[in-house]
Amino acid sequence: MAIADRIVVMNQGRIEDFGPPADIYMRPRSVFSAGFMGEVNFIPGTVKSVDATSALVETAVGSMALPIASFTAAALVSGQAVTLCIRPEHFRRAGRPKVRSCRWARQGSPAVPFSARITVAI
Repeated sequence: MAIADRIVVMNQGRIEDFGPPADIYMRPRSVFSAGFMGEVNFIPGTVKSVDATSALVETAVGSMALPIASFTAAALVSGQAVTLCIRPEHFRRAGRPKVRSCRWARQGSPAVPFSARITVAI
């Protein structure tokens, strides 16, 4: 995948994702695609509220306000199920330098990827 200009991720004969490898790795279009492209931690959550600038998402590790501008494929609605997809290299201890983006995807097909930053206190 490191030398390809574009790749296609297929699941049971259906195209799940396509594009440059870095885009698929960092902005997968489905939960399957996120897992196929490498190590990832999935944390389910529920959208509790949405306003013009952010969405409040409740997960087992706590509630998080995430910027609406990060969502790329669809509008969020309160009560919607989402899955937080975090690559291992995106975890940082609290107080460490800048955290890189992590990805979320809505459960179902297709998923709705977006960028968010979280810090985990260990």
